[in-house]
Amino acid sequence: MEVCELSGSCLKCRFVRCVYDRPWGKRQQLKKRRDRKVLRLFHCGKDTRELARMFGVSRRTVQRVLKERRNEQF
Repeated sequence: MEVCELSGSCLKCRFVRCVYDRPWGKRQQLKKRRDRKVLRLFHCGKDTRELARMFGVSRRTVQRVLKERRNEQF
């Protein structure tokens, strides 16, 4: 049995519908989690080059995340 890294148990899961039931569901949730971390660390003073290296993505990806999520709370 595979354990979900988004929730420790199906009984305690916060999602109404299992992310594994939707195409790309797990990947989408992991990207959202990563994006929130990127935004939080950017506001703590990290630059885009450092964030890209930390998360293993391109600087352009970090810039895209910051542009798309600039109005969200972290």
